[in-house]
Amino acid sequence: MVKITSMSKKPFLLCGAIIGLSIFLSQCQSSNRKQSQVKFPLYPNSFKVQKVYEPLKGLKIHSYVHPNNGLKVLLSPRPGSGAISYVQAFDVGSRNEKKGRTGLAHLFEHMMFRGTESFPNPHKTMSKWGGRSNAYTSLDITLYYEQVPAPLTEKVIKFESERMQKLFITPNVFKLEKGAVVSERKRGIEDNAWGRLNWELYQNHFDTHPYKTNPIGWQSDLDKSTYDDAIHFYKKHYAPNNAVIAVVGDFELKTMLGLLDKYYAPLKRSNLKKDQISRDRRKAKFRRRVYNVVTENVIFADARDGLVFSDRRVPSEVLLCFLLTNSGTGYLYNELVQKSKVQSINAGCYPDKDPGMSSLYVSGMPGKSVKETEKTYLNALKAFPSWLKD
Repeated sequence: MVKITSMSKKPFLLCGAIIGLSIFLSQCQSSNRKQSQVKFPLYPNSFKVQKVYEPLKGLKIHSYVHPNNGLKVLLSPRPGSGAISYVQAFDVGSRNEKKGRTGLAHLFEHMMFRGTESFPNPHKTMSKWGGRSNAYTSLDITLYYEQVPAPLTEKVIKFESERMQKLFITPNVFKLEKGAVVSERKRGIEDNAWGRLNWELYQNHFDTHPYKTNPIGWQSDLDKSTYDDAIHFYKKHYAPNNAVIAVVGDFELKTMLGLLDKYYAPLKRSNLKKDQISRDRRKAKFRRRVYNVVTENVIFADARDGLVFSDRRVPSEVLLCFLLTNSGTGYLYNELVQKSKVQSINAGCYPDKDPGMSSLYVSGMPGKSVKETEKTYLNALKAFPSWLKD
């Protein structure tokens, strides 16, 4: 049995999304050994500085924009680390999809690993590079990243610049990747209780906003998507004026800007017109749904209206979510999981571009009903303020 709820009152938990730049910065600091600064040829650059800021002591971020194609770049040099982390993110996710045409953003993420002019076999190439590489599609963005030794910097830049506008796309490749996504959807939603819960939770919480449908999309929409749909999507969204690049690691600013200019300056901006997206009204009353599926134990989810990235309350809500759910020090983890009252506690709390959803997931103990699991959770939650004061 899967149980989900949705409410409109002020969220009692919200975990902030960790910006990709911060994630990869921490990974780049893994080596404390002093290494020689890797040098590259300098090329003329035309990136214009926007600002330099230091959100945390020692974390200096240099922001640039290319005046010709609008590409935005965030750079944070970490000399001596011996590695770089490279993030290329596009301002497109399931939020940008229309009803009846869902799943394309995620489907195209798969297409991006099908090769370019200089890199016909990306998986094999990235495997030789070592380090780490992957991608994901969210409600708001599609992001690609590599973490590699610093001497491979120019190859990574060339690779990502070619994927932006020189991707190999054929009808056969599209057919193969669509089949892969259909299989992924079946494994992750149709045959998975947690996936089904997450899908139904969004369906229950939102009315008309595109956030209602997760990036995997509807099966019927995937079935009718075409090769021409993929080409149109690529030309519209995969352009420098719809992208942000973040690089952290062992490089010099002038060298990095020169390399970025060498490979990205020739790329053309798209005639992208932002779609008008209507927002949902705030929920007027409590919503509750119970779905019967075959599971060993009850899975319970509690969802509230979430914040947006620009909301100044996000930092405090991030801390609150951490205090509630962290597996080491979190109140609910210690109160419920450590005392064997439930099997697990997880949070899905991320600020979005539009007012989104914050959620908390509880996996109950085998044999416990929805009512018992919910009561255990709510009773523990009532005592949280006292624990926080202590």
